[in-house]
Amino acid sequence: LGAQPASAWGRSMTIFAGGVERVLTDVLVGEVWVCAGQSNMWWPLRSSVGGDAAAARVAASHTLRLLDPQPTVGLGGAVWPMDDALALTPGRYFSVNGWTRGDTGAAGQFSAVGAYFGLYLQEHLDVPVGLIDVAVGGTPAEAWVPRETILANPETADLEENFLASANAQDFVRDRPLVHLRHWDQAGRPGETPEHPFRPGFMYEAGIAPLAGLPVAGVLWYQGESNAE
Repeated sequence: LGAQPASAWGRSMTIFAGGVERVLTDVLVGEVWVCAGQSNMWWPLRSSVGGDAAAARVAASHTLRLLDPQPTVGLGGAVWPMDDALALTPGRYFSVNGWTRGDTGAAGQFSAVGAYFGLYLQEHLDVPVGLIDVAVGGTPAEAWVPRETILANPETADLEENFLASANAQDFVRDRPLVHLRHWDQAGRPGETPEHPFRPGFMYEAGIAPLAGLPVAGVLWYQGESNAE
């Protein structure tokens, strides 16, 4: 579709492809923003000061829409079930349930930074706003950078070439993937070597590359810099 004027009128769009018909309802035209980074961006609205009231405001807005993909595995120290570890790829990392509006629970779970920014835009712009949050707590900065970019820079190439042995990787970036690799090794190394979201480029492939071509108004990036060294 070509560019269209902003519109808060919820319209229907019918799509025909490969003999399949799908109808999308309550479609608005406005700005889309991407929220990404580490736990500072992930931090949920319900856990912020005044978060319940803010979540109610987000839910009450007809023109503020949220897309909040959820990771399929946690990034703490717990060992993943082997089936989950073997199935993990960037394309399978997020579970996407679609856009939400009018849902206080979904608003409370959404990024606090993203939600407050969306409310700010609503106060200053007369256009609908869609927010996409792909932030994941604990992820190192290099996970969000394309692998070829990491390799092209002599100062960072070692992070990709020697992911678990690089002197540039902090202990937690090495230790958590090693937990799953040891489990895989003890199980007799079934299947391919397990992936991990800490690997350079993984989060870019999982959360950013799928949005390529989407005409976003901008990006909110908030990284806690836990691996600033």
